Amino acid sequence: AQQRRLKWDPAGSNRCNIGNLGRTVQRDSDGTMAWVVGGLLPTSGRTRWSVRIDATDEGAIYVGVVAVAANYGWGFNPETGRIGNRLLTSFASGTISCQRSLLQPLPEGFPAVEEAMADLQPPLRACGSRDVVHVTVDHDAGTLSFALNGGAPSLAVTGFPKGAALRPWVRIRDRMDRVSLQPGWWSSS
Repeated sequence: AQQRRLKWDPAGSNRCNIGNLGRTVQRDSDGTMAWVVGGLLPTSGRTRWSVRIDATDEGAIYVGVVAVAANYGWGFNPETGRIGNRLLTSFASGTISCQRSLLQPLPEGFPAVEEAMADLQPPLRACGSRDVVHVTVDHDAGTLSFALNGGAPSLAVTGFPKGAALRPWVRIRDRMDRVSLQPGWWSSS
């Protein structure tokens, strides 16, 4: 399996402080939503990475991916145990924004998830300091799965186009929210 270092991209962040050699992200102020993306993932094989919740106030953290061409993000909230794309991300004008008014319609071929959010099967639910969210993207099958604390993965989203350009993504809401990539590498097999 090929391994490469994954870190958060300061150019792809909003209202976040990035530290610990690019692995840790925390809100820099109160106000609107904060988020950060990592670099482009491979476009074939399986890619896996993990994000540890270092601190959270209300559990309003989402972990997932954004598709550059689709202008959308798909995220998992470990507090509610649900996924959805209601927390959308736009790369309009080369910037990232969660403002719905900037979003374009979902391009054909990308998965739609109801804004009311969908339940994961099997269900996953935990949220607190030291919980770890494991993310797996199968680029060939077009799927996104999540697991908690080393448990079995739950298939969350299907239907990504083969070879879609995806980036890791985390959205944090509260000033006390802080997450870290664990152990700071992604692996592709």
